[in-house]
Amino acid sequence: MTPTPRPGAAEVTFRRLPLADGETFSGWTSARAANPNKQVVTWVSSQGTLLAGSHSLRTGFQLGIVDNACTPTTMDFGEFSPEPFSLVGFGGVKAGEGRVFVGKLFGQTSPVETARPMLGAQLRVEPGAEFVFVVDETFTHGMIALETGLFLENASLDPATIAITRPGAKTLNVVNAADRPVSAILLGGS
Repeated sequence: MTPTPRPGAAEVTFRRLPLADGETFSGWTSARAANPNKQVVTWVSSQGTLLAGSHSLRTGFQLGIVDNACTPTTMDFGEFSPEPFSLVGFGGVKAGEGRVFVGKLFGQTSPVETARPMLGAQLRVEPGAEFVFVVDETFTHGMIALETGLFLENASLDPATIAITRPGAKTLNVVNAADRPVSAILLGGS
């Protein structure tokens, strides 16, 4: 039996990863080393939590921002290491930890400048945790689970896909049904 969606739940569709060459999602694309005309954002984790099965203590995830205004002479390269903050679930229980790398979310604002409004965050969700959070309703949002066990709006997230919601959603619901913490990347843009 399919769960009944909560009122106002976002519709979720899926795309296979990696994105095909030239395929974009709301201003984001797979970073291609051969194309220098992209502003590239790289997530690096020293805890080894970003990529399932990784035996390295440092793992990473790299995306490019698609914008014709971004050229090698207009891009500003720098480094930003956001402080982690607690994700709060129902009843005020800690549901995990988040880091906002690009844009605004959870009351956190990144100093990273982009040519258009965008969002990029890492979420590490505790086992059995569930939380609902407010998002920019003008954005299309995408979530990439880096291990199995996460659900976005009652849809199971396969790490080989990106789950995409349409603009108009005011909140998103995330559940970790796994018995271990699971990390994900949340993206957004218009």
